[in-house]
Amino acid sequence: MKLIPVSSILLVTVIIFISGCGKNKELEKDVATIAESMCKITGVMNKLIAADPADTATISKLQIEEMQCQEEMHKRNLEFREKYKSQLNDTTFRKEYSRAIRKAILSCPHLTKEDRERYEKEMD
Repeated sequence: MKLIPVSSILLVTVIIFISGCGKNKELEKDVATIAESMCKITGVMNKLIAADPADTATISKLQIEEMQCQEEMHKRNLEFREKYKSQLNDTTFRKEYSRAIRKAILSCPHLTKEDRERYEKEMD
């Protein structure tokens, strides 16, 4: 199914596009909301992959949920970029964000074992 590459591309794009982060509580909260959205998308994608292709009602429901999650993710990314636009080009900010998003996404129960290991390795 084409869903695995889509979710992987989305995760990588978000991480690369907004790589950076500060250490204050407000920024950590913003990173957590982005990670939460990423986790939701991953969960829906996993359900879509596992769904019976003949169960069109479930597939349709999950596709609608996927679109809603993508819209939510897009909205949160826009809000984040607007809020931190003056810092997005700062290398230190991007490195801190990258580390923080990886840490936050590790709490996602929908990650595959391989993704979890990769994020943990990238934390080092």
